Amino acid sequence: MASANFSVSDPQTEKRVVNALNTSFDSIKNIVNEYKPVTTVQEYGLISYYGEIKEGKSIFTARKSEAAIPVFAQYYGVYEYVGTLEGNTLKFIKTLEDKATIYQPYRIAIVKDRTGIGAGGHTYYDDINR
Repeated sequence: MASANFSVSDPQTEKRVVNALNTSFDSIKNIVNEYKPVTTVQEYGLISYYGEIKEGKSIFTARKSEAAIPVFAQYYGVYEYVGTLEGNTLKFIKTLEDKATIYQPYRIAIVKDRTGIGAGGHTYYDDINR
């Protein structure tokens, strides 16, 4: 039986122990050589809006969001929560007294791509107030 302390060059070390170690090292080498990173390509939209924000008013994006997301408007140097984008509809839940800016990305979809390292993406602009 092999002891816990051994050397592969020691003739007293059992051949099966040396073979098992070599097989393990070969397996690790194969795993490293065959590794392919999983990358994702993300598609996302960008809400670009400047105008009045009135409670109950809705605006629509060109593409549907993957999930419901909270939307914030920049209003006098602070961010105000103004509603939630669900699908392609953003319904305002409050009224702001002056015009405000919304400039916020949202995710459309994720596609797994095993072709290489890095992530690319596509941006779709929802210039709502143009």
